Amino acid sequence: MRKELPAVAAVALSAVLLLPYLCVSVDGLYTDTQFSSPEIQLVGTEVVNGDIRLRISPGVLENRSVVVLPSVGGNSWVQLENIDSWADWDGKAVVGVKDRHGRAYVYALWRAASGSDGFRRYDVTARSWQVLNSPTDSGLPVVKNGVCMAWDGGSYIYVMRGAAYADFLRDFWRYNIETESWEVLENTPWYQGAGNTMTWVKLGENEYIYAVIGTTSSSASSGRRGMVLARFNIKAWEADPDNEPSKWEVLQWVPGYSSSGVSGRIPYGCDDGSTLVWTGENYLYYLVGAYNEYLPGPEESRFLRYHLLEGRWEELAPVPYNGLPEDRSGVDDGGCLVWPGGGYIYAVQGGGSGGAGYADKFYRY
Repeated sequence: MRKELPAVAAVALSAVLLLPYLCVSVDGLYTDTQFSSPEIQLVGTEVVNGDIRLRISPGVLENRSVVVLPSVGGNSWVQLENIDSWADWDGKAVVGVKDRHGRAYVYALWRAASGSDGFRRYDVTARSWQVLNSPTDSGLPVVKNGVCMAWDGGSYIYVMRGAAYADFLRDFWRYNIETESWEVLENTPWYQGAGNTMTWVKLGENEYIYAVIGTTSSSASSGRRGMVLARFNIKAWEADPDNEPSKWEVLQWVPGYSSSGVSGRIPYGCDDGSTLVWTGENYLYYLVGAYNEYLPGPEESRFLRYHLLEGRWEELAPVPYNGLPEDRSGVDDGGCLVWPGGGYIYAVQGGGSGGAGYADKFYRY
């Protein structure tokens, strides 16, 4: 049955039908989370208001009418509300999260000044930013180059602080999205750097944070140059939140490079643009990035995967590079990788020369 309603009536009915499913923060608005009206038969009703159509499906979930909206698609970018504050400092990270109610957010963490950082949450539904207590607001040290975040699919965002090339830092924290509080965890087993990247992994009944830690760049101090592949046992920490015995397990060590332009061997190393993702099965995918200085484009475009059960790497098709000029034209500063679910991994190339080499390349694998 199709009914044409006046605009006011359509909007009013839409609001009533959607109240049980929309989590909004408006003074004086009451939302019944256990909506059930068996005496009202709305199944098959379609409300049309201009180009907007609302249809009620014939399904029922826990005595709630199921509201089905047509999917919205397109192949263009949309400008959203800008973040209220930013800074031209090394050290920025973002991560996508869903809370226990299924509400989607984007968390952003960055170094705002020499001794302070910023932390914000973007509400995907409300399309607005919220200011949160940053690490420095909570008494923790400021984040630096290589700061990265990983969500565990539940209540926590894990954070590696990062470090400059001359630093010897190993700070590791997590943020509780429910209580909005920070917790200090056991330090990483190696010094952090621009190549930091990590991802949450569930293997059977166990949960881990798999991490690439450090930098192999010749720009780093010799005593902290190198990469570690390691994993942090989340359940072991929950059972015994103490550094002894260690909850970290080192899986692989890669020495750093003493001079620029050196080509390594699998897994090569880590620095600007290095990104690790898990796709829900037995593999980690690794965008190597500019693991040393002054590498040719093909060397900065390597793409690998790691077999979690067998502990081995394999080379995959590299990310296409610009080609002109050949040096510094592969994945570099700002390059990253993301798996949103499904059959594709998405990547951006980033820009070389400390961001001075512009690039707008966007790929999927």
